[in-house]
Order: sequence, then C-alpha cells, then structure tokens
Amino acid sequence: MKVLITGAKGMLGSDLVEVFKEKNYEVFPCDIDDFDITDNMATRQYIKAKNPDLVLHPAAYTDVDGCETNEDFAYKVNALGTRNVAVACRELDIPMVHYSTDYIFDGTNSQGYKEFDQPGPLNAYGRSKLAGEKFIQQVLDKFYIVRISWLCGHKGKNFIKTILRLAREKKELTVVNDQTGSPTFTIDVAKATLQLVQRPTY
Repeated sequence: MKVLITGAKGMLGSDLVEVFKEKNYEVFPCDIDDFDITDNMATRQYIKAKNPDLVLHPAAYTDVDGCETNEDFAYKVNALGTRNVAVACRELDIPMVHYSTDYIFDGTNSQGYKEFDQPGPLNAYGRSKLAGEKFIQQVLDKFYIVRISWLCGHKGKNFIKTILRLAREKKELTVVNDQTGSPTFTIDVAKATLQLVQRPTY
C-alpha cells in the first residue's frame, strides 16, 4: 500500500514516516521543498503523480502566536491548503487523514471534549484549522479527522523540551497554571493512525 505524507520533516510527520515504513508501507514523504500545499495545481499534480492509496496530512502552520499576527497566511495554509490536498484525494478516490487540534474548542469544558461537541475557536489558529476540517467534510466522503493536543516528539519545539532546557538553565521555573491539556507523544499518534487506517470507519 502506498502512503503519501505531507509535512514529513515535522515533529509528527517524521514519526508517521518511520511507523508506516516499519510496517512495510511504500511511503512518499514530502514537504514544502516538494510542493506547496497552498498551490492548488502543484498539490494536485504532485499527489496524482505519486498515485498513493492514502494521504496523511499533518502539514500545517502551527505557530499559534504567528497565526494571530498573520491570520490570512494561517487560513491559506491550514484551510485552503488542506482543501487542496482533499481535492487531490477526491480526484484519486482515496482516503485522507487530517490532523486537527483541540484549539477548535473554546476551552470551557472542564470534563474534556468529545467528537460531537460544538466547536468554538477563540483564536486564529483554531479558526483556520476548523475551516480546514469543514473543507474536508465538504469535499470528501472517505476521511479521518484526528484532533490532537500538546504534541511532544523528538523533532521541533514542544513543552517538554522547553521545561527540560529551562530546568538545566534556571534554579526556579515559572509556568502558567490556567491551562489544561493532554500532552500527546507523536509516536503514539503515528501508531494510532496506523490502527485507524486499517479499518474503513471514515
């Protein structure tokens, strides 16, 4: 089975590549150097040329503060870029796995969120990712939307790496105490994705 993975150099993408290769999938890792997901024609041409059986789409603009100062770019990547990938999947009649975020919710539910809870993003990042989800739902019949939070992994910046670095550098740490989340290791997300795509429960 052939799997194309966008954002393959990223924290999640790199683990997806490793996990799927270990299970003998034929993997096409790609990143911004290969094609720009915001370019509709380039995206469709690249994916169709590879002719995969499945697309995993972790590529995104995830800088939450950066999204606030450049919401147009966030929307271009996270919403329209995701739509471009979805259109390519529709043309090939293949499923797509899209990685979304807990930021599509407003954070007021202290019990945790379920799949059918009403979204209510409070920031540009959440709005752009929710728009991407909606495009997928409009374009595709065969898709998985995986909402993940507080990613930690070997590559890229994350909370755990930051705390470890600060613990080495400082005698005392100051950390926010008004946020609740579920730290999620990218390797676990990759393994769960592997289990998910083996069942066509779109």
